[in-house]
Amino acid sequence: GDDFHEGKITIPIILLLENLSSEEERELIKIALNPKTQTSYDFEKILQLMEKYNINELARKEATHFINQAKKSLETFKESQIKNILLELLDFAIERSY
Repeated sequence: GDDFHEGKITIPIILLLENLSSEEERELIKIALNPKTQTSYDFEKILQLMEKYNINELARKEATHFINQAKKSLETFKESQIKNILLELLDFAIERSY
């Protein structure tokens, strides 16, 4: 929620904007993302829209795609402690729950 409260556009917000079915929902997001116009209920409204459009699953698929690309890129490097740490970080990034 920190990015949201700071008005940052993240992958989940981009995916949500791409999947909205009404102009009313799009306007809600514009208002909600502006720290000057945000209300205490805006984050909850956005979470409800994300659930409605299954954005968490879409974002996970997007992240998995890029993580797999990163892992494939690391294949060209010889085995090392640094390579293993990078691979572990990639796994952590997709498995974390916050």
